[in-house]
Amino acid sequence: MQENKDYTFVHHDEHPDAWAIRLEHTYPETVIVFGEVAYDDKQKAITYDFQIVDSPDKDLSVQDVDLQQHVGDILSSVISVGLEEGFVQATDRETGETIT
Repeated sequence: MQENKDYTFVHHDEHPDAWAIRLEHTYPETVIVFGEVAYDDKQKAITYDFQIVDSPDKDLSVQDVDLQQHVGDILSSVISVGLEEGFVQATDRETGETIT
C-alpha cells in the first residue's frame, strides 16, 4: 500500500484529532478513521478498530472482512512509513514510556 496512490490522509470535521483516510481503488471515496491501535502480546499481533465516516457504498460495513483486510494493510503501511520517518511513536500502555 502506498500513500497518495492507495489511500490519502484527509481532514474530517467530525474527527479532527483522528487519522482520517480516504481509500482509493477498491473502496473509492470511502473515508475511515482509526480508533485505538495496540499490540496484543498474547496474540502477537496489532489490533485496531476503525469507523467508516463516509462512503458512497451505503451498505459497506466495518464487519466486511475484505474491508477489514484492506484497512489492516493500509494501517501496516502507515505504521511502517511512520516509524521510518518518525511521525509514529509506540508507547507502553502501562508505563507510558516510548518504545523504540
